[in-house]
Amino acid sequence: MNVHDIPRAQWPAFLDHFSRTHRAWLATVDARASAPGDRSADLEDAAPHPLGEITPFVYNDYVVHIDIRFQDEDRAHASFRVVAPGTVRVDETPDGVADVLEIVDDKGVVTRLRFRR
Repeated sequence: MNVHDIPRAQWPAFLDHFSRTHRAWLATVDARASAPGDRSADLEDAAPHPLGEITPFVYNDYVVHIDIRFQDEDRAHASFRVVAPGTVRVDETPDGVADVLEIVDDKGVVTRLRFRR
């Protein structure tokens, strides 16, 4: 695998481009606390759904949260919000195809968007 950290200044442009190029790809999302035993932030949606968009919300040139939305908005968990993101990284296959998008918040919770192969 090939993991790339995305510089903070590039998040809005990167996430916009990433959303457009991966729209309708089947994906799952999960969030896990990085501290062992801390399950307060654990969430998982194991069923794959078509990606809609990944939207960063910017205030004063700072990304305050990132929303992950799926195309099938009628389901109960249509979107996931990552508040106070600290890291955005993408994991690619050797062929350069995105496999996982990770967003880590300021509390260490890692939200992973995994694409179905």
